[in-house]
Amino acid sequence: MFLTSYIDSCNYGSFVSVTVLVFLQAFMKGKKIYRSFVVC
Repeated sequence: MFLTSYIDSCNYGSFVSVTVLVFLQAFMKGKKIYRSFVVC
């Protein structure tokens, strides 16, 4: 995934890829927290 941001010289492309990665990480964390609440 990082290779695409390096290959894409456009700042907009790298910005979008970074925001998508951050959003995915936050979504996965939220999923884990949601699962822990459901289990408890």
